[in-house]
Amino acid sequence: MRKIIIAASIALLFAACGGDDHSQTPNPINPPTQGNTTTVEAADIVKFFNLDKQMNVYQALEKAKGDLGKKTINGKEVNVTAVSVVKSNEQAGTFTLKIAGNSGNKPFIKDVDFDGFAQKPTDYEMAMRAVATWKTEVDYQNEFDFDTLYRLKDTGKFTAAYLQKFVNLTSSAVDGTKHYTFTPADWAKVAISEVRYLADNSRSGHIAFTITYNGVKGQTGKEV
Repeated sequence: MRKIIIAASIALLFAACGGDDHSQTPNPINPPTQGNTTTVEAADIVKFFNLDKQMNVYQALEKAKGDLGKKTINGKEVNVTAVSVVKSNEQAGTFTLKIAGNSGNKPFIKDVDFDGFAQKPTDYEMAMRAVATWKTEVDYQNEFDFDTLYRLKDTGKFTAAYLQKFVNLTSSAVDGTKHYTFTPADWAKVAISEVRYLADNSRSGHIAFTITYNGVKGQTGKEV
């Protein structure tokens, strides 16, 4: 009888030990969280476009509207799919864009403010301080109709719409600030007069003309 009791005690002891081996509590598994990596802030959008503050509002808007796609910004993959203009102020050099896109499969739509861009001078400054230069991306030596102007003395075709294809107009404030490039909307307010070809002692010459901007007549003899 004593042997039976001892054997039973040993069996119970092994059973208890075996139960301890199988009663371990599993560690909880926390699902991964995305945290802030997919939260797109206004600063992320500003960095995404990285717009040159020397541009005027028109130039900045044109660049932003064409700059779509994916970029890694501050450790986040930001995909901009649409850009639209909420408001803009050329005189203040500011604008607001509505940006749509996604980051980490999380869509977003944000209104983002931009400031510090080239401010537009007054109409008087636009007319009186305008500077004309040939466009670098245009082959004006072969494409501009010098013959009609120089040989035929015909100035009829040399309108603002024609000159805009070959010439950039820029202006600035009296104090030298607000360096500004004429936009297509500005060119629509320009009237061209007194167009002439000025020959010099070399084989080349200059085109001179006078601009009137939004009713304000500028100085005569703008040359390119």
